[in-house]
Amino acid sequence: MCFIVEETLDEVIAIMQQHNIPLELEPSTKTGTCGKITSIYIYNPDNNLIELANYPHK
Repeated sequence: MCFIVEETLDEVIAIMQQHNIPLELEPSTKTGTCGKITSIYIYNPDNNLIELANYPHK
């Protein structure tokens, strides 16, 4: 499951760190539905892998 976030991934990472939520992978860039996308991954409490991503600001 992927959620598109408006914040920068640096801001999202800072929030995850404040709540002691570990990242599963460092930020990675790939091609999303609407172009270049950068993503991070975390596990939710039910142990599902969640993608948090944003498109670069134009």
